Amino acid sequence: MALIEDLMTTKLVTVKPNQTVLEAAAQLDQNGVGAVLVVEDPGEGGALCGLFSERDLVHRVIVEGLDPADTPIESV
Repeated sequence: MALIEDLMTTKLVTVKPNQTVLEAAAQLDQNGVGAVLVVEDPGEGGALCGLFSERDLVHRVIVEGLDPADTPIESV
């Protein structure tokens, strides 16, 4: 049986507010996570601005008819 510490990860997946929804979706897919942290200047101790999740992708982008390639995270 696996221990919790074996299943945990400390790698945080981040995107910048001005990145597109499509770029965030790619990060979700590549990292096998359901949400990414939205951070100003990640890697430089930037402030946490929010969280972008698969649910946001579906309800705030796709259902609303927005183009993920042209929609910045900060606008959703």
